[in-house]
Parts: sequence; C-alpha cells; structure tokens
Amino acid sequence: MAGKFLVELIPGTLKEGNGADTLWTDREYAQHLRSLAAAGRLDRAAAFPAVHRAEAGDPRGHYADATLCPWFVVFDGDAGAYAGGAFDTGWYARNNYLLIATSAHAVAPAIDGVRPTEAQARDRVALLAGRQATIVSADWYPLPAVLATILPRGRGVF
Repeated sequence: MAGKFLVELIPGTLKEGNGADTLWTDREYAQHLRSLAAAGRLDRAAAFPAVHRAEAGDPRGHYADATLCPWFVVFDGDAGAYAGGAFDTGWYARNNYLLIATSAHAVAPAIDGVRPTEAQARDRVALLAGRQATIVSADWYPLPAVLATILPRGRGVF
C-alpha cells in the first residue's frame, strides 16, 4: 500500500448514542461495497468501514447480515484494551486485517497525550506493535519522528 492512503469509516460516538439512527455508517458503507462488487464496480470504492471497539475473536459477529462481514477489514479500538493482553490480538494479524489502536497515550501507565518524552512515545508504539497494532494513534504532533515510526507487527516490546 505504499503511496496510498486509507479512509476509515466508523459510526462514531454521536451516532452510537443516537437511538433514532438504525443504519450506522459502517453497515451502510459495507452494503455499498457489497453492491459495487455485485455490479463489477468495486474499483469505485473510496473507503472501508471499520468495526468499532476492541473485542476478542471475530468482532464482526454482531452484524446480523453475514454478507457484510467480508467488507470489514479495519478494526478500530482502544489501545488499552489491546495492550492489556485480555484477548488474542494475533487473530487480526493472522487474518491480515488492519488493527487501529487509538488513544495510545492512555495505556497504563498513562503518558502525556500531547508531549510525552520521545522515549515514552517510542516505547508505547513498540508495545502496541507487539500487540499486533497496524496503526497507533495519538496526538503527539510535537514528535514527528515518532509519528513516522514503522515497526513490524508482533515484534514489539511486551
């Protein structure tokens, strides 16, 4: 995927809390991808829906329509849940899925959300890479060298 970018669609906090909205963005876009594929026009796809929140095993099981599951290849969850080792994050890597670990700064022990030391931030990225994270998110804009860090999945520090 060198030279490419990925647009990830998640329902988001407001949508998840809106009881009147029964067609969330993730499911709606998966339906769109399924329709594009059926029409032979998958090349027109512009994004991928993401399963939101960390879970053990295959988290796509909560979708009632199993034909939508193949369109979910991005999984977005709290870094603390992945780092804690409560479940096998290797499932994502073994199945070649993208795992996004959000709020990396909040993993225990928490570090500054914007200006940790470079060593703290690098250690946190290594920890999450070791837990199979493909992408680690944090607001560490003062540390561009850390933000550009690339590590192999599964080989970080535990």
